[in-house]
Amino acid sequence: MRKFASPENVSEVYSREVPVTPLRAFDRGAELGRVVVVYGTANPDPSGTEKDRETAKRIAENLEKFYSQWTSPVNVVVKPDVNVTESDLRELSYSSVARSRTGL
Repeated sequence: MRKFASPENVSEVYSREVPVTPLRAFDRGAELGRVVVVYGTANPDPSGTEKDRETAKRIAENLEKFYSQWTSPVNVVVKPDVNVTESDLRELSYSSVARSRTGL
């Protein structure tokens, strides 16, 4: 590891090489103070899209309970896929609720 990681670039190497695990994603959310739960809207069945939204809300509620145990507050937001911004994509940790047809 010393051949490719130094004190100056170890964080970059870690981010690039270590797979994102659920625990790492949770840590990232706590570090950033914000998590976005995204649900898909391209479901051909409108009731399916509503179910996806409801599921996303339940996931957000569970994440809020989980993060309430951390020392710093974490804002958990639910968004439909069509409202995700470029800023969201660059900066945030995600939990995604999607149907296979949505492409998320």
